[in-house]
Amino acid sequence: MVGLTFSAWRSEEHISILEVLLARGPCALDRSWTIHAEFAPLLGDSIRLVERSDSGAEVESTDLLVLLADDVQIMDGDLRSTSPNEGDAPIEIRSIRGHTWDVLSLDPDVLNQIARSFAEAQPLAS
Repeated sequence: MVGLTFSAWRSEEHISILEVLLARGPCALDRSWTIHAEFAPLLGDSIRLVERSDSGAEVESTDLLVLLADDVQIMDGDLRSTSPNEGDAPIEIRSIRGHTWDVLSLDPDVLNQIARSFAEAQPLAS
């Protein structure tokens, strides 16, 4: 897969996983996501998110949006999508120590939307 990388911070403000997901547009909402991550802080609905992450269970996008409403910060880990539409390229979103977001996909539309939303995004080194 090819991808983009960008800082998880704008000035002093953290760019949440919710912002990254929503930058993908409505197409991200028809997917399921598998989560493998460490989170901070562990408050409210984020505890349910950790339970799903630990189990490796798929989470529907609409459920994921509710669970991320607390602006949970992913410290290290990734979200990987599956799509009900055959032929849709998977999307992987990785957090590197809570400092950087990497978005990977074989779908150029995904990467173009991320680049438009995050002008500082740079191609990942091969």
